[in-house]
Amino acid sequence: MPHLIAFNGNQCTIHKRAAMATAPVTTSWGSFHSGNVIQSHNRQGFPLLNRGYAGAPESAPLPRCAAFRPQSRRNGRFRGLESEAPNPNPALAAPPCHTSLASILIAGGVAGGRPGTRARTGIIAAAAAPAAGAFDLSRSSPLSGGQLDVVQWREGRMLRIWTPPGTHTHTHTPTQPPTLVTAAGYNRADAAREPYPVLYLNDGQNLYGDMPTLSGQSWHAAEAAAGLIAGGALPPFVVVGIDHAGAMRSYDYLPYPPGNAGGFRLDADKWPGGGVDAYLRSVVDEILPYTERAYGVLSEPSLRCFGGSSFGGICALCAATRHPGVFGGLLVESPSLWFGEERMLREEMPAFPGPWPARMFLAMGTQEYSGIRTPKQPTFDSHLVALTHRLAALLESRGGLRRGEGLEVEVEEGATHTEAAWAGRLPRALGFLGRHWRAVAAAAAGAGAAGPGQSA
Repeated sequence: MPHLIAFNGNQCTIHKRAAMATAPVTTSWGSFHSGNVIQSHNRQGFPLLNRGYAGAPESAPLPRCAAFRPQSRRNGRFRGLESEAPNPNPALAAPPCHTSLASILIAGGVAGGRPGTRARTGIIAAAAAPAAGAFDLSRSSPLSGGQLDVVQWREGRMLRIWTPPGTHTHTHTPTQPPTLVTAAGYNRADAAREPYPVLYLNDGQNLYGDMPTLSGQSWHAAEAAAGLIAGGALPPFVVVGIDHAGAMRSYDYLPYPPGNAGGFRLDADKWPGGGVDAYLRSVVDEILPYTERAYGVLSEPSLRCFGGSSFGGICALCAATRHPGVFGGLLVESPSLWFGEERMLREEMPAFPGPWPARMFLAMGTQEYSGIRTPKQPTFDSHLVALTHRLAALLESRGGLRRGEGLEVEVEEGATHTEAAWAGRLPRALGFLGRHWRAVAAAAAGAGAAGPGQSA
């Protein structure tokens, strides 16, 4: 039977057209419903208008994801979707989606037409291994003096890899990784002697340009990195954005479902969780080896950081506890420590024996909730700040980190739970996490030049 389909990057609703007389059904993130009218919300809770895809047979591939991209928030509300127009920066465009409706139905747990079935597995969770064509270069374009490569990873998800000014890629095929070249002749062989530090970030769609994001803003990560490099504050380094899984984002980033924060987050009550171990295993086993092989970044943990915001910040903390010693630095922005009745902060992290990463930038705003939602909840805002201080105290007492040295804690007055806030703090975060990169890279280069069994 033909269906009406709607996506917005967070949620998906699948509707049988025969049910057009039924009452509207509002989806929750990670839940899929058989119903009629589409109502969706973005991560901050703002309603989004959707463009449906009518009359699609169950075997038909979905249209390009770009057809469902929400536009920026204007005057307190989101604009509807505009017709697709040429993108001035094609590297920031949404990738094609080749997922069939049947796979969406299976992934969403609604096979058989059971309404309101909670999704237990996602499209990405169903694909246990990289799809055919994984790590193929999709497109590349200049950005902030450097180059942004968009590389296929898994179906519908990309790696968005920014290399610094003076560096670009070429000769990229499935059997031959890209060669990094500068005017001075730098290539991957040189990278072994002059290794690139690297920062891996969750929510890759939100890092570089405003168009792919739900909030209409991005982290402007390339601009921040290029400015620090140009000013001499940091050596050249690579930023790797890993796309989130859309409706299954919370599943990938959390060790268990988030719950509702004692009633403050009723919208999250049925969102899924529990897939963070599988996601992090794919990061460690697939993405790290690829970027080290193809982009000349070193496997040295002290030159490798991982981070994210909100649930993505929780995922970064999980990376530290599930894979100790892999990442030498963490960027943890506005972590949703309220999730799961605060179980991770109460039970898991105090029991973790370590080691913790040597450097961590931890930040929270004082208007995380009230700045984007109504009615305002100053009590919950204060609680989020208190949870952040509890985490910092735990890292000092049990993790061996000291504020101002290995640990930087920033509580920003008036800052909200938005990409704009995270973008504003990013230069300070990068400066802190990468303060030692130049010395470590030089030492590693010297050790490599000395050769086995020799001293530098």
